[in-house]
Amino acid sequence: MANRRKFEDILTDLRDHGEDDLADELEKGYAGSTLRVQAERVPELESQLTEATTKLEKLEKAPAREKAFREFGVDFENLGALGRDAIEKYDGELEIEKTARFVERWELPLAEVGQQAGGEQLPAAAAIAAAARSAPAGGRPGQGGPTITPKEAAGWDADKRMRFLGEHPAEFDRLMKGETIVGLAFS
Repeated sequence: MANRRKFEDILTDLRDHGEDDLADELEKGYAGSTLRVQAERVPELESQLTEATTKLEKLEKAPAREKAFREFGVDFENLGALGRDAIEKYDGELEIEKTARFVERWELPLAEVGQQAGGEQLPAAAAIAAAARSAPAGGRPGQGGPTITPKEAAGWDADKRMRFLGEHPAEFDRLMKGETIVGLAFS
């Protein structure tokens, strides 16, 4: 802006001294200059650069993100479009605990316990987490346990929801955080 004011001052001085033709010619040349046209595009170009940088960062993170979810045991062959979108938009840290919470929240399909899609072995931590997630109530194999999903709880009427809150406040809190409750019968 300082250069613009200086230019305007020069034009005013020329006009004050009777050099209107010179001032008009100078102004005409400045208005159509390549530098001025390019300078006007700077905000647009900065916006495009920011957008491209953001897109590049997402693309660079994609392989690491997919690897973390595969190592956790997500079955990409049986993963629906919503699950794929959720994973693509995931911008959190790729620690096993955070990945586990995300997988549980989105109810992403898991490969067989101890196996990844394609028959590869899961890392020990992922296999343990997958086994714990698929285990029935209390982790006792062979004994089924009732489950309450956040989706199911969302369909309850207000009375049932308040009754559950009164009887099981910790479990209610977990449901509200998107966790599935295993081993608790409630009707």
